[in-house]
Amino acid sequence: MTENLTEPKLAADQLSPKKVEKVSVVTDLRVILEPPRYIAQWYGRDLAHYEKELKNWAQEIYEHVRDHRSLDLVGIDVQRVTEDVCSNCKRPWDVAFDSDRNNEPYCGHCGEVAKV
Repeated sequence: MTENLTEPKLAADQLSPKKVEKVSVVTDLRVILEPPRYIAQWYGRDLAHYEKELKNWAQEIYEHVRDHRSLDLVGIDVQRVTEDVCSNCKRPWDVAFDSDRNNEPYCGHCGEVAKV
């Protein structure tokens, strides 16, 4: 009785195709400063003028950091920017279906079977 030592024995769960899933990963962090409400209230929906006023306000914040005498309330927040990616290839989540694969969902990038 001889065994083939070159081929490892696989468990039943290793014989089935790997299933990948959508995972959310942090791709960026941003610090958000919210201007006082009166800036938005004064300029409403005129985005060009609003942008100009926001740039002016940003300059004031820069100067404020240097002399910190302003009493205007400013909201500060850290914002996480996330993206849904494939758990296997880490590329943007893109589920595809193909009649050649019995309409089973799979990752559009790496081709692994997907959990949906």
